[in-house]
Amino acid sequence: MASSSIGDGSSSPLLYKATKVHSDDIHAICKVSSGSFISGSKDTSVKQFTHDGRLIKVISDYPHGYAYWITALDLFSDRSWVSGQRNGYLKCADLSGRVYVGNKLQSPARESGKERNDNRICSLKCQGLYKVLIGQSGRFSQYDCATRTTVRSYEAESPDWFYGFCPIDPERVLAIHSTSLSLFQAREHDFALIDPLIRYDEELRLPQKPFISSILPMKDDTVRQVALSFFGGEVQVFDIEAKTPVFRGLEHTKRVWQATPYTTNNFLSCADDGTIKVWDARESASIHTIGGHPGRVSALCFLEETVFVAGTCSDAVDRDPNKGQFFFYDLRKL
Repeated sequence: MASSSIGDGSSSPLLYKATKVHSDDIHAICKVSSGSFISGSKDTSVKQFTHDGRLIKVISDYPHGYAYWITALDLFSDRSWVSGQRNGYLKCADLSGRVYVGNKLQSPARESGKERNDNRICSLKCQGLYKVLIGQSGRFSQYDCATRTTVRSYEAESPDWFYGFCPIDPERVLAIHSTSLSLFQAREHDFALIDPLIRYDEELRLPQKPFISSILPMKDDTVRQVALSFFGGEVQVFDIEAKTPVFRGLEHTKRVWQATPYTTNNFLSCADDGTIKVWDARESASIHTIGGHPGRVSALCFLEETVFVAGTCSDAVDRDPNKGQFFFYDLRKL
């Protein structure tokens, strides 16, 4: 199937866009089923918007500064959400902004880069009503927001970050640690690594290690295949049972932030190269490329079956009057 690029004469799937929605990078977007969504940003705020990009309210806001960046965000239900900050602060609140939990989590390991990232919460994944998986430097844990306690945790040998999670069932979870993907089993007080699925061969000495940036299940009744994105520009559909990728695409020229499935075979990807790509795992290449964004596209979220929102921001955001923006698309217009 031939790939098309928006801007080459193809019909545009763009519905509308909203400008100045955040003053910096948009790190996460989560759909709320009541016709709205929430977003978290490097500008330290969590906001709620309608499905056409109109601001409903600023739910949470912190003083500006690197320590308060919203680095992870997820929803428990329509009434509560959880966010993680660069300084390790975990917050659970409802859509009115009323806080249930506010707790600073310390990471046992030192991240090998900037010291101010030592406690950074890199990823969150809600489980059930009150439990959340938390990824930090060298550690991931399951936290119970109802009891405000850590239920169980896993400490890795290396201080690299845990970038994402995909629960298989209440007792098993897939976790990304740096360049690896592994299956873990919950025990009474910890997690046991039971199956290493992807491992980077250090002897390859690649210029860019294949750090895995995101994981989401393909749209299926069981979590058998997952969509993965990589820092180096690659995307994969990985089969858990076969322990091998069944699809690989390497078209993005910079870091891919997210791979977001919407059918059993189709998914989107967004990247620092300013593009969104539409993929069909049965094809050898992407089937559409959507450009025209001011800079990196760092977050995607489906609002309806074919309608999605993308968060984008210029690299020179301080000089861009439009700041962080939302672009809304309908795949039926491709």
